[in-house]
Formats: sequence, structure tokens, C-alpha cells
Amino acid sequence: MEVSVHTIQTELENQNVVAVLAGFDDFDEITRLGLYSLVQERYRTRLVFLYAGKNPSYAVKAHFPKAKFISVCGEQNQLAILLSAHVSLDVDSDMRKADEKFRETCAFLSEIAKAASCDVPILLLGESGVGKSWAANYIHQMSQRKKSHLIHLNMAEIHNEFLESTLFGTVKGAFTGALDKAGAFEQADKGTLFLDEIADLNVTLQAKLLRVLETGCCMRVGSVQEHKFDTRLIFATNANLSEQVRNGKFRQDLFYRINMFTIEVPPLRAHKQDIPGLAVLFAGTCNKKISSLAVDKLCSYNWPGNIRELKNVITKASLFASGSTITEDLIQF
Repeated sequence: MEVSVHTIQTELENQNVVAVLAGFDDFDEITRLGLYSLVQERYRTRLVFLYAGKNPSYAVKAHFPKAKFISVCGEQNQLAILLSAHVSLDVDSDMRKADEKFRETCAFLSEIAKAASCDVPILLLGESGVGKSWAANYIHQMSQRKKSHLIHLNMAEIHNEFLESTLFGTVKGAFTGALDKAGAFEQADKGTLFLDEIADLNVTLQAKLLRVLETGCCMRVGSVQEHKFDTRLIFATNANLSEQVRNGKFRQDLFYRINMFTIEVPPLRAHKQDIPGLAVLFAGTCNKKISSLAVDKLCSYNWPGNIRELKNVITKASLFASGSTITEDLIQF
């Protein structure tokens, strides 16, 4: 049964709730956040799911038998507003009883929710492999632009010779083999454009990108006609942009332009309590189970490569597993 946002807010304020999960369709997404191990196994407290549209799957309800499921009227972006508001309300008293890592996780989720509810450029910072791409995808899926495209470009993976045409498009005859083709800004119109590893963009293209961001128009390579676009921008990097600015490797004016809403994505070593849930998830994608001793071994490691390294270690272990279970001896760092 659907209820109003006001009713939900009132109920949350009157409940002893540690965490709210918003808009998830399957258990994999929940485990990816690590909230399964945090809330259900560790704290044994009330859990509320808010969702819009599709009902939570049987798997979700089976894993959280004591949780309360509430359908939200209206657009899904209300979920983000409710989540961010709740984290700053009555949950504070419960969070004081939890450990610091749990508070950091909730704070990170709150920042993600706030980012999804606004429409300004977002800058995601964090070490390689921490999950910046996941954060960008989640922000898009929780935003008002979720029905349009999310275009993901990694600046470090595209040769400088092709970056401009990839970003802004081309017209036929602009260079040998060039065809009329929309660039990423046009392709992501009404949606979201995620520019990963933005620090790898060369200074010349940084100037062109700045102009595009300031005017809301882009010009295809070889054209004199400007195309307007309505695209939400998300940027990410594992570099220290402030230091890059001081060294003259990144334009200061562009840094100010993209640094409107900054989110630090924490390294895996800062939230090791999420490792069991992630391990189960990654093993499951390889059609394997994972033993408790193997999980203990994973938790003892510092993970310099973060979530990406964890996934790779489990994937490699699954290749050498003779049975259906990944055992401790197969975990190699």
C-alpha cells in the first residue's frame, strides 16, 4: 500500500531505526552496499525499505524477515530526500551506540543520496578501485534523469587524438573517415555524463570543456554550429586535483567549476565490515559459495586495490575451486 511522504517521515521519526534502504530491487545491490552484514547480522535492529514502483524481490524479503517495506508515492527522487533527512534525524542516538565505521558508512550513503536529489556537477574522489563508477551509476539511478542515458567515458582509456571527437562529436569530412556523429554530451542529453579520471584530460581539452560547461553548448569537430544540451555531469579521479592545479597540470577555473559537490568514496580498508557481504556477492557471480575461513582471510588483508582487487582475488580463486565452495587456501593476495 502506498502512503504519503509526510506519513513516512513521521513514522521514521517515531521508530527505532538504524538504517533506511531506498529503491533497491535485488539482494545483490544491498550486499554491494554492505548493509546486510552491518545491520541484519551485526546490529540486529529495525530496518526499513522505501521503494517506488517495482516491489522488492522475494530474495530481499527472505533475507530481511523483520524489515518493514513501504511503497513511496510519486517520483523515486523522493527516496533520496527521505534517506538523507532520516540519517540526520532520530538515527543519531542509535548511531552513537554503533562503531565509527558504521557511522562513516551511513554518512557516505547520505552524501550519495543528497547528490542524487540535486542537479549540480558532482566530483567523486577516491583511490583506484573504491567504487566511484558504482557511485556515479547509483546517483543517476536515483535522480530525476534515471529514464535517460548514463554515458560513461574514462579519460585515461581514450587516446588524446580521439578525445575531442568522442566528447563533442564530428561532422562528415572533418577529417579522413569522419562521419556525422553525436558526441558524449549530445548522447547524454536529458541524462547523465560520467567523465572518469578527469585529471588525465590534457590542458587544451580542459579549456574546451570549461567553455562547454559555462555555455551549455558544444560544437562538433569540423562544425561551426553549436548544439545545446541538458546533461548532468559527474566527474571522478583518484588524483589530488588541488596539487594538480598547483603544478599547472589542471586548470584552476575548471577545478572550481567541477568542484561544486564533492564526495569522498572511502577505501575498502576503512569499511572492512562490508567485506563479508561483498565476498558473498562476488563469489555468487562466479556461481560459487565462499567459506567462513576464506572470508576471515579476506578481512585480514588491507586491500590497496580496494573493491576491484577484492573482486579479482575472488574471481581468480573461483577458477581454481574444484567444488562449489571457495576455500581459504584458494585466496591469494
